[in-house]
Amino acid sequence: MYAYPNGMYRETANPALSTVTLVDPYFYHTLRSLQGKPVVIETFRGPVRGTITDVKPDHVLLQTDNSSFFLRTQQMIWVMPS
Repeated sequence: MYAYPNGMYRETANPALSTVTLVDPYFYHTLRSLQGKPVVIETFRGPVRGTITDVKPDHVLLQTDNSSFFLRTQQMIWVMPS
């Protein structure tokens, strides 16, 4: 994964294909500061409650009572500690 100065990332597993992901560095660092804490994340499909167990530039891993969810940061509207 290569980082561009404007916050975009590019993955090149295959030289013929490339993926570009927009990353908001402030939101990413906010999510990192909430890692291991219970949160409420509002998405376009509604709120999700759980504990953030892992944070990547393009998604977070959220652990609920019974399940784990991978949530794309581009689908998040806001996040709040609970």
